[in-house]
Amino acid sequence: MEVLIALAVVALLAAFAVPSYGTYTRRVWVSEGLLIAQAAKPAAVEEVVANAQQSSAYQTQARFLPVTVVASRPSRMIDSVVRIDRSSGPILIINFSKAFGPGSKLSLPVVGSRGDGKFTWRCIAGDDAMPYIMVGRDNGVAVGEPLPLDLAPSDCRG
Repeated sequence: MEVLIALAVVALLAAFAVPSYGTYTRRVWVSEGLLIAQAAKPAAVEEVVANAQQSSAYQTQARFLPVTVVASRPSRMIDSVVRIDRSSGPILIINFSKAFGPGSKLSLPVVGSRGDGKFTWRCIAGDDAMPYIMVGRDNGVAVGEPLPLDLAPSDCRG
């Protein structure tokens, strides 16, 4: 009888622990993607600043902007990190592999913008990320759906 009670307790604990562990590991992979994007930020800023005078290369429309693959398959869960150069600031899009989670491929944009003579960066998840993901799609980048808010770090949620 004690064995059955012990098994019931273990089953109950496992019912709560396994889903939490899955969410935790996906959040770790998001952090890994942000670290890879972090390494690409200086080059992205240099490229935008160096080419800011060439208005033909940086159109105000979200079409045919310069695209650079920063990292291709840097890890098992990250397909790529892509940089899109805009005159208003670069966009780094982290594309997670389908193995990352259930459903379709997911993407997380990290957007750079100029202000007070320097660039600031912010990652954007959920529905707010859709305009930046559309810039990627319009420029031929294979992007997925926006990363859900529950998997995003707190500074990416709003």
